[in-house]
Amino acid sequence: MTTAFRLLTTVVLGLALAGCQSFGRGVARAIIEESRAAPGPDMGLCEITGPSFEGLASGFLGASRETPKTIRLLIVHGIGEQLPGYSERLQRNLAARLGLDAIDPAIKTVKLIPSAPVAEHADNPEHGTLRIARFTDGLGRHLLTFEVTWSVITAPDRQRMKFDGVGAAADTRAALNASLKNFMNQRVADPLAYRGGKGEAIRDAVLQSICWMTTGPWTSYPDTAARRCAWSMADRATVEGDSFAISSHSLGSRIAMDALESLGAIDAGEPGGTDHPLTAFRAKSISFFMLSNQLPMLQIGLVPPEMTGRADRYCGADAPEATRRWFDKLSVVAFSDPNDLLSYAIPPDFAAGNLDSRLCAATTNVLVKVAKELDLAVTTFASPEAAHLQYEHNAAVLDLMVNGLGAAAPPARCSWLRYTPAAE
Repeated sequence: MTTAFRLLTTVVLGLALAGCQSFGRGVARAIIEESRAAPGPDMGLCEITGPSFEGLASGFLGASRETPKTIRLLIVHGIGEQLPGYSERLQRNLAARLGLDAIDPAIKTVKLIPSAPVAEHADNPEHGTLRIARFTDGLGRHLLTFEVTWSVITAPDRQRMKFDGVGAAADTRAALNASLKNFMNQRVADPLAYRGGKGEAIRDAVLQSICWMTTGPWTSYPDTAARRCAWSMADRATVEGDSFAISSHSLGSRIAMDALESLGAIDAGEPGGTDHPLTAFRAKSISFFMLSNQLPMLQIGLVPPEMTGRADRYCGADAPEATRRWFDKLSVVAFSDPNDLLSYAIPPDFAAGNLDSRLCAATTNVLVKVAKELDLAVTTFASPEAAHLQYEHNAAVLDLMVNGLGAAAPPARCSWLRYTPAAE
């Protein structure tokens, strides 16, 4: 930034603070819009801490026309209203990095149906939508994306917050504050509703989506459906043969993790050694990519699962109760922008004390700047909204999701602090 521009910015901010309200608001709006602009070249910050993990591309090893390979990716959104198709940009960016250059023109849609107990206590008959898309390269490599949209469940709760956008308080709110308040009003209702009476319905929508992921090949899915998935529909060959991964955003990290623990509870009811499809997950390594992770915040006030701190009993090749674990390994990769007000790194001891040991979870943190940071002479500013939302555009985030860490080197601009072998 030039000295002249610094001086001009200082003068402008001074005028705004001195009482030139309308002029100051115009400048504030310009700053907000500039900070929301599509990010340019990635910022320098990309710091990785924790163990290695597999990327999506590992699911294509050995793929050919004769031996096709399929990756199944569950996508769970976070706070705020979302419409089906919200993750299309993320899907396209991942597909491009995987070298997939074709998409099936049919996007298969399932209207999710609540269970009877959930439906009885719902103030909204809608239960969410699952969209299933297929990307391929014609060479035996297929990516199936399962995008679940659950925000319709909490729509009445967000509607109740709209009163704050009008009236005396809204008319007198400073421009920057108004932008931040609007962002909060549109999103704060969701975690409160999830921790309140809507949690069971939201978890059920995600759990149903996981069930649909297991039911068979692409050709087995109807173009449209409105039915509830039963675990009797799951196909063991699909669970055993395909690769599974999860991508969540903000509150979606908590929702999907809770759904996995519910899935494990279903599996726990199946005797070891049975042919139930869920037991095949015990041999699967799954990467769980949490964009704008919120697990530490949303753990506050929750009672940890009963089965914690016992990973040595279930996890690893020599674990004495390996047949009772739920996954071979769950790699939790938490992406956080330091300017994201609603994102948090995962402390090293979090998994041991707050996640069920049978998940066999290992956590890796990625501190990365995804939002454009402005130098305003007297201070710096990055839009918290952009820092919360723009992970899907960041090259380092996408490269780590596709290539993983360990077998592939980290992205060129990223540093990696590994845990010691004993910690891993």
